Amino acid sequence: MMKKLLYALLAFAFLSGLAGESFAQQTKTTAVASLTRAGDTTTYTANTLVCASKSVDCVPIPIVLGRSQGPGTGVIVRFQLSKSGSTTTNANFIAWLFSASPKVTGLKDNSAYTGPYNSDLTAGAYLGNYTCAASSAVTGTDSNVIYECSASSLTGYTPFATTVLGNAGGTLYMLLSVTAAYAPAASEAFSLQPDALQD
Repeated sequence: MMKKLLYALLAFAFLSGLAGESFAQQTKTTAVASLTRAGDTTTYTANTLVCASKSVDCVPIPIVLGRSQGPGTGVIVRFQLSKSGSTTTNANFIAWLFSASPKVTGLKDNSAYTGPYNSDLTAGAYLGNYTCAASSAVTGTDSNVIYECSASSLTGYTPFATTVLGNAGGTLYMLLSVTAAYAPAASEAFSLQPDALQD
């Protein structure tokens, strides 16, 4: 609860700062990251990871939100997810966001995962998560499913550390999990798109 309150205060402070500055001083960044899951159709159990392989450890999804200016602050203000498979039955996901590559040792596609390891928390790497629920998903014209995801923070925004994205090529990392028994398409492709504002 205290961490959520801290994130809320950070987001409020950042957005309050935006109000006093000109639009030209702000940088809006949109990144697109992708994941293609394993090539089988085994049903996921609840609270398991979606990864590229069942035999190799998961690779955290890199999300580049770098910019050319020096160190600064920012918030993710919107997060979208889309997937190539057309089913929405139990197609509920959580995107876990980190400022550094999280612990994935021994974790593979369909491995149990209910949230970050303590080592990610104590290192300050865990930033928050986004829930992408089938109840709010829409089907695109090419049969892909599109989600507007909601943030875990009280404000709906996710602040990130000033040193993480303070230079071109700064990277955040994501893990994707399912929350129910989901039957995927083989080699289903996921696209993750966060929008950020940086000062």
